[in-house]
Amino acid sequence: MSTREKIKITIDGKEVEGYSDETYHTIAKKNGIEIPTICHHPELKPAGKCRVCVVEQEIGGVSKIIASCKEIAVHNSIIRTDSERIVKTRTALIKKMVKSHSEECSVCGTGQSCKVKSLEEKYLIDEPVEKEAVEPDIRENNEFFTFDASLCVKCGICVRVTQELQVCNVLNMERGKFDGFPFPNDELSFESSGCVACGNCVAACPSGALSSHHMKQAEYCEELTKTTTVCSYCGVGCNFDILANQDTNTISYVDSNLSNVVNGLALCVKGRFGWDFVNHPERLNAPLIKKNGEFVEASWDEAFDFIEKKLKTIRSESGPGALAFLTSAKCTNEENYLMQKFARAAIGTNNVDHCARLCHASTVAGLARAFGSGAMTNSIDDLTNDAEVIVIIGSNTTEAHPVIGMKIKQAVISEKTKLIVADPRKIELVDYSEIHLQHKPGSDVALINAFMKVILDENLHDEEFIKARTEG
Repeated sequence: MSTREKIKITIDGKEVEGYSDETYHTIAKKNGIEIPTICHHPELKPAGKCRVCVVEQEIGGVSKIIASCKEIAVHNSIIRTDSERIVKTRTALIKKMVKSHSEECSVCGTGQSCKVKSLEEKYLIDEPVEKEAVEPDIRENNEFFTFDASLCVKCGICVRVTQELQVCNVLNMERGKFDGFPFPNDELSFESSGCVACGNCVAACPSGALSSHHMKQAEYCEELTKTTTVCSYCGVGCNFDILANQDTNTISYVDSNLSNVVNGLALCVKGRFGWDFVNHPERLNAPLIKKNGEFVEASWDEAFDFIEKKLKTIRSESGPGALAFLTSAKCTNEENYLMQKFARAAIGTNNVDHCARLCHASTVAGLARAFGSGAMTNSIDDLTNDAEVIVIIGSNTTEAHPVIGMKIKQAVISEKTKLIVADPRKIELVDYSEIHLQHKPGSDVALINAFMKVILDENLHDEEFIKARTEG
């Protein structure tokens, strides 16, 4: 069979289709059949550690219990997700987790059920579990999150996030123990092991053992309102969900939006935790107008009337050229478009500027001249999934655009691509590069010209590609 050949399997008496490189869990999910999991995550390699996803597989009359998240589907096999044997096995596993799951779980405490709680409510409704009295076992308590080992179900998903997704290798399962807890690599703390506080392991934790301070401090709310939005910090365009408490009109916390194609689970420390200013007590909640030398709170109607009057007065007395408008990279494209439209069409001036010009103007001009557009020409997936070689020059990517830097590291460790870094400094990505060109500061253009000379001298360029796709 070819890698992507279609196959048929039977799940709980229903014949469904999938592909020969897919797991039973993947095929079941695509066909609307739920198989519970704890340690599984679609962005990580399957581990099969928690065994909650067990199903009964029958091939040629022989049946066995398998981990559906890890086992590749076999054509014409029969799968039972709710046989007596499976229900007994799964119930025992869930009972063990629930028994030690403290009522102090901060995720459950916000009214947002954690995975362990969800499994209890769904699979143990007729078999209530008497929970053990468990004392908190705080092993990490930094500026952003806490690790309470008493809530840990030892699924290892946090460790896999640091190794496969974030590629920082901060955690390992506790040394010398088969059934150990996640443990910092330097045996001291997450931070001293190199943690950048992205919170991705926190977001993936199914039991509340890793929980953000924002979530722990959130007031109980039956239903938090979820709004999907775009991060305003850098140009990657990461999506995330804002969970807001309508009762108090405040943001409770930010969570990953797994359905978006830009970043999925991944966020950086700013995107996940850098929104405190929204709820800050010193944030202005109403317009201020200066009267008699002091700012005085005003209504929005009063403020708009004041702005309109001032703009009209300046334009009539000094002309539209006396006015200028400054827009912001933290606004949406639509909002920036409206501002320039207002300046040009309503006021009659071309005096429009943008804060990004201070740092990005040369890049926009160069890209527009070379490629016809002042923005990136390919998707992030093209860069990190299809590129055989990535050359980085003039960018400390893991600091300036952390999620793209993370994806580049993923591509390198998966051996999809080779990395060349040209930077006077030894930035983080140098550790993942095949070649580090440590040129002198200010010699970037000379280095790139040298690249081009060698390409032309050694006839390494694709002449037909150049003729078909370029001008000049």
